Amino acid sequence: YNSAFPDTDCYFGSAGSFFDFDPVEGSFQLGTPNVEEVMNKAAHRVQWLLERATGAMLFVMFVPDWNNPPAEFLKVYSSSRFMKTDFLIEGNEYCYIRGNQ
Repeated sequence: YNSAFPDTDCYFGSAGSFFDFDPVEGSFQLGTPNVEEVMNKAAHRVQWLLERATGAMLFVMFVPDWNNPPAEFLKVYSSSRFMKTDFLIEGNEYCYIRGNQ
């Protein structure tokens, strides 16, 4: 996984910052902090990684529905030739759970 605090999170397996992470293939989940500047930067980084991938690559992104007006990251994702599908989960219709249950 990647994190914003690689100096402390390296002890828990962090590979460092997503913005320094350079995979050429693989499947990844992306859930950035809901800070527009970070999400915009991440959207451009995902696009760049997909364009230079040498093998199969997949990203699943979790982003807020900031669509009025559309946020830059939504425009980047929706206009990407790599976008296969998207869907909206309404508020209070989902939850996060620990994976060891």
